[in-house]
Amino acid sequence: MTGVVQGVGFRPCVYNIATAMGFSGYVRNNGSNVEVVLDGDHKKFIERLKLDLPPLAKIENITTETSDDVDMDDYKKFTILMSRTGERSSVIPADSALCYNCTSELFSESDRRYLYPFINCTDCGARYSLIRDVPYDRPKTSMVGFDMCLNCQDEYIDPGNRRFHAQTTACPECGPKFILYDADGNVAETNQERCFEEFAEYMDEGKVGVMKSWGGMHICGNFASI
Repeated sequence: MTGVVQGVGFRPCVYNIATAMGFSGYVRNNGSNVEVVLDGDHKKFIERLKLDLPPLAKIENITTETSDDVDMDDYKKFTILMSRTGERSSVIPADSALCYNCTSELFSESDRRYLYPFINCTDCGARYSLIRDVPYDRPKTSMVGFDMCLNCQDEYIDPGNRRFHAQTTACPECGPKFILYDADGNVAETNQERCFEEFAEYMDEGKVGVMKSWGGMHICGNFASI
């Protein structure tokens, strides 16, 4: 399968559908495409998949074949295999705004990601701006230096969680944090809430700043106050 099939929760979607339909086999990124091996009716599977695609996914082409090259005895259930490099021609979608669920968590004081600026899931968040290579896996993004905590790891491996195999899964305990620097490059603030408050105060004063997230940079200024 080719198209927008990497970095959009495509493999978890395939996994959940194949498991729900009782198929054994695997799904794997191949750099330019996603390969799915099933031991059942592929037409019914594809029909179901097209109906339940993740919000940002788009299938452009599907090639099917019957193969005897895979020993299905090796796959007692459906699984997600490690990616292979293949051709580097996969379409990685642009970064997207937060989904409804992440926005709700962001402003819920009882949620462990309350006001965490790097909140995201497979339905939303950064992709294109932080990727370094394909296939789209965490080691090939700017998240490579951030090991998931146990809570995030539990979400990442849970097929029923919307962060299942979400490569940018993180939280305040294990993910990136903002640091505020002054004009001379010195650390001015590390408290996450104060970083944003002070940055906003500088904007109100008519100053210009740069905000760098896990991907690109934004030049910020409140020119109405100048």
